[in-house]
Amino acid sequence: MSFRPALALPLLAGMLAASGCVAFEHPPSAQMGCDPRLAGTWQPEGANSGVPVTLDAQCGALFPPRDNGRLPEYRTTLRSFTLDGHDYLVFSVQDVDSIFGLEAAQFTVAAPKDSVFLLRYRIEGDRVRGTVADADFATNAVLTKRMRGRELGKAMVLVEGDSDAMTTLLRNQPALFDDSATTNQVQLRRAVAKVTP
Repeated sequence: MSFRPALALPLLAGMLAASGCVAFEHPPSAQMGCDPRLAGTWQPEGANSGVPVTLDAQCGALFPPRDNGRLPEYRTTLRSFTLDGHDYLVFSVQDVDSIFGLEAAQFTVAAPKDSVFLLRYRIEGDRVRGTVADADFATNAVLTKRMRGRELGKAMVLVEGDSDAMTTLLRNQPALFDDSATTNQVQLRRAVAKVTP
């Protein structure tokens, strides 16, 4: 599976890593909620720079039209959870499909409809740094039977298990989210409203 960088929107931009992406069969059993600290407009930085995304205080997210208006704006509610001091955003298959405008044959058929994608993030002042699961690590762990799962095409791996198993996995496999791998990261800054003199 290959995402088009020109269409990348900030909170999922880390999934553009050439190594692929990781789907989780079920969301972890941690309590889902809304992180009000994310409210505002966020502008991606660096290689993944592009159009901003806006979140309201209830974590309603608006992804604006892109690709010269061919892809419509997309609204969703971003769920999040905290586990062992780490914050995660949860994206459904529909979220990823709609945000990237992918063809069903490329993506949604491959990923089970109830599976999710995770972005681990931390807020540092007016910036958010996000890290997606390392697809190379996950693929190797599945092939060597250290994690349950299977490959879905040549660039996606599905980590299998129920919600409790996903929680245990996140606790016991810290290398799954490698903060030192820059290809798995995205950074955003909070947009500052222009002050009129």
